[in-house]
Amino acid sequence: MRVSLAAAILLGGCGGGQSVKPLAQESIANEVTLLRERLVSQEAIERAPAGSVDRSFLGYWRNVQLGDVERAAIAYEAGLREAVGVDLIALAIRDARANYRTQTPRVEQVKVHRDRGTVRYVAMTQTSGGAPVALSMRWRRTSAGWRIRHSSGLDGELRSAAQRRVQDRLDPDAQVLDPRAVRAGDRAANLQARYLARLRRPANEGR
Repeated sequence: MRVSLAAAILLGGCGGGQSVKPLAQESIANEVTLLRERLVSQEAIERAPAGSVDRSFLGYWRNVQLGDVERAAIAYEAGLREAVGVDLIALAIRDARANYRTQTPRVEQVKVHRDRGTVRYVAMTQTSGGAPVALSMRWRRTSAGWRIRHSSGLDGELRSAAQRRVQDRLDPDAQVLDPRAVRAGDRAANLQARYLARLRRPANEGR
């Protein structure tokens, strides 16, 4: 049974031992200030040429910051969403949001050749201990616009999301990850590489 993207995202956010706690007024005020300082502005997006991979990249980052999971997830090309699973991508976006909200990426280089584009940038990841690291995002131009084919930062985000999903199911209060959660994370972190390897096979030439 096929499930729509929106439905998969909604289902992905339910259960799993997660709870929603009300924020204190002070925390809300701090978050608003943080967003004003670090949010990728609509003006910054519009300064990038219309239809450019630069604009798509900045738009993706802003959507993650704002928690617009559906728009952020649709930025990945359909084949990658299918290979990874929309529910896992959505969970990874939700989990990574806090990290994205603390920073704006520093774009170092943008290369475009025909229908392929690569954005190289510097940003902190969930596991870089607050230190900026060099990252890249590879895009493919489709009839619907630029779509992400591979993101070097996504591997770690998928690992963390898969670990949490399994750990929440097994024992959400445990202080140490269950080996099954670790293995699930390892498998998730390898999904992009497996997808790219499949695309390199002769039968997939021109996809």
